[in-house]
Amino acid sequence: MSARHEAHAALTRAGYGAPGADRLLDRVAAEAAEAARRELLGDDLNPSRLALDAQAYRQLADAVLATMGNPDRWDLDGAEEWVLAQYVQHLAAQLALAVEFRVPLPDGLGSGYGELVVQREASDSDRWAVTDGAVSGLRAWVDPVGWQYVGEVGRALAYRYGLDEALELAEDVARIEQEQDDARIREASEKSSRAAADATREPTQAGGDQ
Repeated sequence: MSARHEAHAALTRAGYGAPGADRLLDRVAAEAAEAARRELLGDDLNPSRLALDAQAYRQLADAVLATMGNPDRWDLDGAEEWVLAQYVQHLAAQLALAVEFRVPLPDGLGSGYGELVVQREASDSDRWAVTDGAVSGLRAWVDPVGWQYVGEVGRALAYRYGLDEALELAEDVARIEQEQDDARIREASEKSSRAAADATREPTQAGGDQ
């Protein structure tokens, strides 16, 4: 006999009657389930560690799934954690094959290539450099100096970054290139304005001298 049946029999003998005993036992069961849920998950104001971990995993899963170029090739009906693990392993295998990443520059910037090239030193190396992508006379960005010819500073100094660090540096270099180009444009515009102002004043001054 189950615990519920024993409790039901005892309540019936105590005069609750079968319907009253069922209602009371249902209420007790619901309160016990709610207490267990609250202990396991917490509540909206005080979520448990399990609830926070589940929320973090859900956000991570959504972010990873959003990177799938072709979700149909993955069996998304399977266990979600297995699908994500397989996909991350797939991305890691692809990443291991990459030898360069290209970071676009704003139009008109750079030495004619329009992009920065984050290059791996060799296919079996984990060292990377931020370069201008030149076929000859390759330059690498070396902090804190800036652009340096790889042939002059040496590969050990040029290819000294991990991939994450090199990609972050490339974004910083793109921003620096943009700021420097903006400064050049402002300087050229100011020179042009001054020249136009000087050209306007000269005929007036010449007329006043006559």
